[in-house]
Amino acid sequence: DLRVVNDATGMRAVYYATDGGVVASHAQLVEQALGGQIEVSELPFRYGYPGNRTPYTRTRILTPNTYYWMTAHLIRRFWPVTAPTQTTTEAAAAHLLDSSTYALRAMAQDLGVRFTLTAGLDSRAILAIALNAGIEFSTYTYGDETASELDRSVAADLADTYGIAHTTVDQPVTSQVLQDRLEESHYAFHHAGWVGALREHFQDPTELALIGNLLE
Repeated sequence: DLRVVNDATGMRAVYYATDGGVVASHAQLVEQALGGQIEVSELPFRYGYPGNRTPYTRTRILTPNTYYWMTAHLIRRFWPVTAPTQTTTEAAAAHLLDSSTYALRAMAQDLGVRFTLTAGLDSRAILAIALNAGIEFSTYTYGDETASELDRSVAADLADTYGIAHTTVDQPVTSQVLQDRLEESHYAFHHAGWVGALREHFQDPTELALIGNLLE
């Protein structure tokens, strides 16, 4: 009676076969396990497909807060199962700050902590939580194009204001082998050109990396 559970933010992707029988961490692994012809949809998209779809006709993605009842081939939601209690914006923000601060302190024990700092709301919220937690951390901003110029500028100012060790990763590291592996394992890319540079930036595999999606 197997049930495969996804976490609240879908940070670790779970894919399953439309007709059942296969679960994997990557969509192509599902397709390869099924064997036969791999059919790829021509539906245009940017970062992700709508709902639980993928470009592969035989593969679906398990959405956050749901589990795949593999034995019965059913998808079930495990949270929330009732309407959330009404609250105010101020109370929700206070709860978020308290719970996130507690979680970050627990995660950061004996680990180096780094996170992206930009001009965006997500990274500034993470910055506020890290400052409130009183932990040791450093920040970084990556990019070398005009689109990221504001992010790099604001991040440097914030880091200077709060006395944070900050790095600008602005030199892309290209590798055909890495590019081939990325294309093999992922069907949607977000700043894929900076994976090589960030891989060198994070030289300690035990370091904790934070992104704003965790707050969702």
